[in-house]
Amino acid sequence: MSRRSQIELDESGRRALLDEARTLVLGTILPDGRPHVVPMWFVLDAEGLPLLTSYAPSQKVKNIRRDPRVTALVEAGSSYGELRGIIIDGRCEIIEGDRERTRAVMEAIGRRYGAEASPEAARPARQSPKRVVLRLHPERFRSWDHRLLGAP
Repeated sequence: MSRRSQIELDESGRRALLDEARTLVLGTILPDGRPHVVPMWFVLDAEGLPLLTSYAPSQKVKNIRRDPRVTALVEAGSSYGELRGIIIDGRCEIIEGDRERTRAVMEAIGRRYGAEASPEAARPARQSPKRVVLRLHPERFRSWDHRLLGAP
């Protein structure tokens, strides 16, 4: 058995890490082909797909409009033996014009992270018309959990 297969997370392990993780690092593609990488707060929808919000004119949204391919990283652990992570390659859907859904996602993010941590999350009614929802549709997962190797 390869070391890679020993540390790969199954679906329940991936979901547990997504439930626990605080930040999703989203990578989109700039017009010149370079990556545009930003840390984002997120929640999971009923299907377990990451939902994020962003201002409609942001660079990441412009990038997704032009090319919906994205890569996202979620990771945890402070020492080598604790490292866990998921890389999600997929496509990002932009959901716009649905103020109620945008507000609901913003409120869910506010509950998850604490409204005081984000001025936008504290004011979803005022902010929702300016924002869109980003829904990540995974096509491939790469994952690892060094804890599965046991103590060194």
